[in-house]
Amino acid sequence: MKRETQTLVRHTAIYTVGTLLRNVASIVMLPIYTRHLNPSDYGVIELLSTTVDLFAVVFGLRVGEAIFRYHASYSETKDKNEVISTALIMVAGLTLCGLLLLMGFGRDLSLLVFGSTKRAGEMRLYGITLPLSALVELAFISLRAEQRPWSFVALSTLRLVLQLSFNIYFVVIEHLRVTGVIYSALLSGTIMFIVLAGYTMSRIGLRFSGSKARELAAFSWPLVLSAVATFFFTSSDRYFLRHFANISEVGIYSLGYRFGYMLLAVGWAPFGAIWDSQRYVVLKSTDPQAVFNKTFVVVSVMLIFGALGIAVFAQDVLRVMSNYRFWDAYQVVPMIVTAYVFQAWTSFSNVGLLLHNKTMHGFYSTIAAAMVAALGYMILIPRFGAIGAAVATLIGFAARFAWIYSVSQSSYDMGLRWGKVVKISGLAMAIYLLSLFVPKYLAWAITVHAMEMLLFVGLLLVLPVFDPEERARVVALIRNPRAVMAIFSGADGS
Repeated sequence: MKRETQTLVRHTAIYTVGTLLRNVASIVMLPIYTRHLNPSDYGVIELLSTTVDLFAVVFGLRVGEAIFRYHASYSETKDKNEVISTALIMVAGLTLCGLLLLMGFGRDLSLLVFGSTKRAGEMRLYGITLPLSALVELAFISLRAEQRPWSFVALSTLRLVLQLSFNIYFVVIEHLRVTGVIYSALLSGTIMFIVLAGYTMSRIGLRFSGSKARELAAFSWPLVLSAVATFFFTSSDRYFLRHFANISEVGIYSLGYRFGYMLLAVGWAPFGAIWDSQRYVVLKSTDPQAVFNKTFVVVSVMLIFGALGIAVFAQDVLRVMSNYRFWDAYQVVPMIVTAYVFQAWTSFSNVGLLLHNKTMHGFYSTIAAAMVAALGYMILIPRFGAIGAAVATLIGFAARFAWIYSVSQSSYDMGLRWGKVVKISGLAMAIYLLSLFVPKYLAWAITVHAMEMLLFVGLLLVLPVFDPEERARVVALIRNPRAVMAIFSGADGS
């Protein structure tokens, strides 16, 4: 590989560690939450965080993307620093306005979200995390823009320690349940804000540039529209569940959704961070279609194997980690992991949109998918509850993929061949259906599920799915997942 590609891969690996550390808290806390909270508590927390996330999408201006764009476009350190400090000042002002709005309409929001005003105090209290979280995230983005991966990892570790410590204290020791989770978010967010504010200001100072603010705003506001559409597409299911079912069903669904989201965070995000830039290198290679197809097959094997593993073991993990009241969450996992396989395929196959500046189709497809999913929620949730929400979510993700893939391929044919991927998907489906017939005892269930995963790998290598070269590549990938990076060696001229 070229030196630039090696640096990209190395930094991506470091950032991946930091990102995983930031997500570990939600995973580690699952056995604590599910043993000290009931599904209704978990549903309340999910609805509170989802509502504040919506305010963050609107008032945060999605300025993080603009930081990367303009930080890289300037050559002088003074200008680079002004980009970051201006963005921080803008977001501080906007999110404080959002907080005031949330405080003023706390009762109305509680009535809208929960069907009662009794959660208004919790809504206002949790709303304080809005400016704290937004500014902390921008500080982390500035570390990435400045290429400070080790600082990113160190501060991510600190954040993890704070979240775990406060959650354990308030939820486990003090038994404060929902209030304890809110206190933990407030304290950990406040400490991280103080630390990151001091660290960031010591590097870049505090200067506001009107011209750079206009640049950042002009670049970012269209992204807000897409982000709001994406938010309703990916998060409105909780509100529909609360309206058509109950808060406990929101808690069950949200827990299962976290298992599904793990596929995106662990199975796709590390590769996607490299792919965002590397696909342009592939386009300059002598046979880009061949590289695209080869990469697609290998990445799909990774995704399908990961999705199958999460779906197969979800019930076992829940039986080990959680109270019995949460065990039904495993039922939504297969649909959610499949939805995120479609999401990964969407991100992989949108090259044609990017090459021909058809990025508005991302917005259009998200709106259409949100409408399809919403119709599914209204039809399926009243009858099937959380499972109905999961099915509607899957249909929405599949519809968005179909739109993006169709438009992108009409603009640029990536040469993707679906035959092998369809066969692998069919085999995974058969193994999953087999996994539903398991012994009652947990130890035997885990053993049988492990054997079924080995059977999946064995059948992949024995059945006529791959040619010898592809089979050798899959074996190398199983032995060392980082072997996927070797695919790029034919695309960078090395």
